[in-house]
Amino acid sequence: MTTDLLDIDILKKTLEVRNLVKKDIKKYHGIADWETFQLAMRLLNPQSYGAQFERRIRDAYGWDKNLAKDRTGDASYNLNDSKVDSEIKVTLITEDDKNVNILQIRDSHNMHYYDIFIIHIDNKVERFRLSKEQMSDELSKTGASLSHGTKGNDDGRYENAEYRIDFKATDKDSIYARWKDKYLLIGGEDTLVNYVPRSKV
Repeated sequence: MTTDLLDIDILKKTLEVRNLVKKDIKKYHGIADWETFQLAMRLLNPQSYGAQFERRIRDAYGWDKNLAKDRTGDASYNLNDSKVDSEIKVTLITEDDKNVNILQIRDSHNMHYYDIFIIHIDNKVERFRLSKEQMSDELSKTGASLSHGTKGNDDGRYENAEYRIDFKATDKDSIYARWKDKYLLIGGEDTLVNYVPRSKV
C-alpha cells in the first residue's frame, strides 16, 4: 500500500484510540459488550489481548482460573461430572486475513484439553476442543514449528518447548477442514457473545 492511499488523520486517530484502550484496558471487562470488546482488543498485540480474552472467556463460562505455577493450563471446569484443566487459545481473523495462529502450545504441561477460539470480525465465534493427546497428534500432523526461540538439549531433545500451529480458516485448507470435522463444538458460543459483565473492574 502506498502512502497516497493512507489517510494521515485516520492513522493518527487509530493510534489515539489504541493508546486509550491500552491505558484503560481493564474497563472493557466491566462495561463492554462483545462487539466493542473484541474490536478494541484487535488494536493490541497478541500477548496483550490474549490475557484479556482468556479472562473474558473464563468469566462468561464460569470457569475457574488455574495457577501458572501448576502448569495445568489456564482454567478448570466440569465436563461429564469430572473436573478438567484446559489451556485457552484465541486467534483473531478478518475477512481479508484468515490466518489462524495458535501460539505457545506447551505439550509438556499437564492439562486435559485445549479450548481454541477463532474470533471473526463480524462477532462469529468458532470453538474447538482438543484433548491433550489430540493436540500432540496435531503437532505432528501439521508439522508445528517451535516458537519463542526454543532450543534443544545436546541430545536433540526439547524440554518445555513451545510450539505454534498455523493454518487458514478457509474450507480449502486441509487443517481447518479436519478441525471442523473432528473438534468443532456446536452450540455454546452465544454464552460468550452475549455475556456482558455486570460491574466495572
